Amino acid sequence: MYLIKVLLCLLIGSIVIVASTEIDQNDECRHDIVESMPDKLSFNGSLNFTPTLTHEALIEIINNAKQTLRIASFYWTLTSEPQFASHPSTEPGRKIMEALDVATKRGVNLQVILDHSSRKEMSNQEDMDKLRKLGSLKFLNMTRLLKSGILHSKFMIADNETFYMGSSNFDWRSYTQIKEIGIRFTNCKTLAQDLDKIFRTYEYFADLNEVTDRLPEYLETKINADNPLKMTLDNLGVKMFLGAAPPAFNGAKIWSGRTDDIDGLLRVLNNSRRRLDISVMNYSPRTEFIWPKKFWPRIDDALRRAASERAINVRLLFSNWTQNKEEELMWYRSLNAVQSKTLRGGGIHVKLFKVPAYDEFQESIPYARVKHDKYMVTDRGLYIGTSNWSPDYFINTCGVGMVIEPDSSEHEVLASEGNSIIKNMQDLFDRDFNSQYAQELPAK
Repeated sequence: MYLIKVLLCLLIGSIVIVASTEIDQNDECRHDIVESMPDKLSFNGSLNFTPTLTHEALIEIINNAKQTLRIASFYWTLTSEPQFASHPSTEPGRKIMEALDVATKRGVNLQVILDHSSRKEMSNQEDMDKLRKLGSLKFLNMTRLLKSGILHSKFMIADNETFYMGSSNFDWRSYTQIKEIGIRFTNCKTLAQDLDKIFRTYEYFADLNEVTDRLPEYLETKINADNPLKMTLDNLGVKMFLGAAPPAFNGAKIWSGRTDDIDGLLRVLNNSRRRLDISVMNYSPRTEFIWPKKFWPRIDDALRRAASERAINVRLLFSNWTQNKEEELMWYRSLNAVQSKTLRGGGIHVKLFKVPAYDEFQESIPYARVKHDKYMVTDRGLYIGTSNWSPDYFINTCGVGMVIEPDSSEHEVLASEGNSIIKNMQDLFDRDFNSQYAQELPAK
């Protein structure tokens, strides 16, 4: 009897996976690409669209919230350190904190979850005290649960219908001193509710001392790589889903339904046929924080296959800043060496993007003046995430990745034209990769 029940569950699970999930008919999903531009950074030429500034998008979400606000972030420093407080670039962070205060006073329930996996305190204590007064504040300890890792997600959900997710931490520097990319969806209940399940998964594990194989039913999802959500964006039919890391938080996938973040990322990468462009702060095929160090070439192999088997000209844009690790250039040069006429036009071209510090104030800010985005755009899809591209972030660290793909070959053509989200992200990548801030790799 037990075996029959298991087989029935497997069969039912298989049936559920086949058809795509349709969006709630009451949803009128609107989206905008959200960007933080470091102070005084400017580009020659212009985009065919105007990204929304990150802090403006967040404040608008907060101001329009009616019932709930749920926020996941690595750390929290919306209020700057005293030595920076008089500078105008710290103002957006303060305004977000003020907007949260006003929201709670009109009855909005605020829930925040932050990382607490190391002994080093990264959050502003003044902000922590305010958050405790404004709403519910929880901490997730990945060291306790998985021996290593952090909560590295960055998202905000309002009323389970509007949300932001992307590379931006809840840090004043993330709005005026760091280059960030994210996306906002408005009146998109089906997708927002799915992201909320990830938030509540963090809350669930924050109260436990070890991970569980089976998630509670209320955390399970039917939206995944095999059963994506279908909707129309910019007159473009698309299929979408949210992947999440670490895999341990997704439980047994046959029950939870959640796609692992790395599988969503590799789906977009492996489905590319003509174009593959990636912008991420840093990259490594070897673990950075797990000991002993392990070689984990899932992304590395996929990049090399794209260039050598599918003859794609892969372009990679990494960051050049004060916190680069010594071994990073070794990996970047290894990828950049995949260039040959025998690849029939395929190859890998790596550049480093440097955000200059134009004055003493900018030079004095720690962990700033950097391109911090994490996205990939191809001829057949888009991935926007919260994780850097080294193995630890996909093995034992909390992160979220959104996958957006045209839902037909006809819409693949439309995706490369007009004002589609995929075309706009492509234009944004082209602007950055061809800018004066993107430089060739230095000689050895």
